[in-house]
Amino acid sequence: MKKQRLAIVGGSYAGLSLARTLHTHYPNQFHLCLFELLSEHHMATMDGSFLFHDADTTLAALQLVHLGTTPVGERTNKQEWLHALASSLPQNTIRYNTHVSNIAWDLHSQTFALTVVHGDDDRCLQHSFDIVIAADGLTSPLRHTMLAKEPAAQHMPFFLLGDAARQFGREWCFGVHRTRYGASRGMADAVQLGLLLGKRRIVPVEEEEEVAGEDEDDPLAAYRLLAWTQRRQRNTGVVLVALCVLLVWWLLGSETGIATRPVAVDL
Repeated sequence: MKKQRLAIVGGSYAGLSLARTLHTHYPNQFHLCLFELLSEHHMATMDGSFLFHDADTTLAALQLVHLGTTPVGERTNKQEWLHALASSLPQNTIRYNTHVSNIAWDLHSQTFALTVVHGDDDRCLQHSFDIVIAADGLTSPLRHTMLAKEPAAQHMPFFLLGDAARQFGREWCFGVHRTRYGASRGMADAVQLGLLLGKRRIVPVEEEEEVAGEDEDDPLAAYRLLAWTQRRQRNTGVVLVALCVLLVWWLLGSETGIATRPVAVDL
């Protein structure tokens, strides 16, 4: 069977973990290409650390048990992990210093056309892929580009991963999902998505609508744009209700304060 061409945009925890999962469990099923905006040197010297949510499960799935586990409550070095994941992939899988400037769906060939700017020499090339994964962060330019293509984009083989799958951008999430285990959860999600992609062959749009049926019957639905949009709408409602409750509480408090305020009387 012909390998499916799969592009991952974003080479941090989630993107690298997805590439590692697919390469480890389905080496003959996908032709992987990972685009990372930063240079290789920048990624290799990146500072920071993170906490593991479930190190044993993630390490086993990634087949990186030899790295050992970090004791609960102790932070893991970010640079070492990114290096371990990147070096475990075949050579030329990662394209550093590349910017995906546009994405378009070719209805005739049932493939994505990615316009990629290669920063080393400013070349602007177009690459074709069967599946595209957006793992390019909270503000995810790729996600916003695809949102403009709704509703057709909802059923395309385009999936969100890591911070790109959060309900809101940086202005709304307040860091709640990322405070302690954001990187670890991103890696766990990447493993799950990778296993789902490998078990279920992604078919063209017309066929997929027949095979997958309703979104609730599709195990990949949680990673699609529609799920992200629904979470955003639900959270918007929650935020608005909370603001209304606070406003009513403030108004009632103000009225009570006025009514019970002591009045000075001259004797």
